[in-house]
Amino acid sequence: MSAPDDGGIPLNVASIVSHRTHKGIVTITLGDVEIQVPPEQGRDIAQWINEACEAAETDEFLLGWLMTILGERGSTDGENFARATAVLRDFREARVASRGHPSTRRRLFDREN
Repeated sequence: MSAPDDGGIPLNVASIVSHRTHKGIVTITLGDVEIQVPPEQGRDIAQWINEACEAAETDEFLLGWLMTILGERGSTDGENFARATAVLRDFREARVASRGHPSTRRRLFDREN
């Protein structure tokens, strides 16, 4: 699967079978960087991307809602935008802390994830 040619960074995801191990591998190419991961790690990466997409949409909604409450809907600057962003950041940090995770960032090659 390749990203459409829209002028962005080219993304390609493919499945192959290793000639060395005879096991399935997922190849992910982003620009000039290519990685090969086992299918289970490929699924983890896909889940992380889906979670980030959901979080981005939720953040957009929550920030819009906070801006409406603060009376500055549609503005991308000003004191109310800064206050709304701070509330959103504090909420996320509290949510992450309540789950016992030190960070929402995940490293691709951590063995503990």
